[in-house]
Amino acid sequence: MTHVQKHISTPTGMSIEELQETCNALILGGSETIASAISGAIYYLLRSPSKMDKLTKEIRSSFQKKTEIDFVSTNRLTYQAAVLEESLRIFPPRKRPNRNYL
Repeated sequence: MTHVQKHISTPTGMSIEELQETCNALILGGSETIASAISGAIYYLLRSPSKMDKLTKEIRSSFQKKTEIDFVSTNRLTYQAAVLEESLRIFPPRKRPNRNYL
């Protein structure tokens, strides 16, 4: 984005409106994918209490305070990574049909 920002409203760059629309599309597209993936993971975890317990124990034993939880520290949670990977395998987020017919 830094490169794009340097060239906003230049002959070779995007207009601010184009940049805003592009960012909106990326945010909306990514948020639906993440929401679908998390929904699938939660659904399957709730159907398997032993797996939910194992994941809960891994998370709770890895952190003493909320402030310790970040992107780097959660990458060390091997069972969590396996749960997310398996959830994506059995319930992959997919493109939903466009329901806007107008």
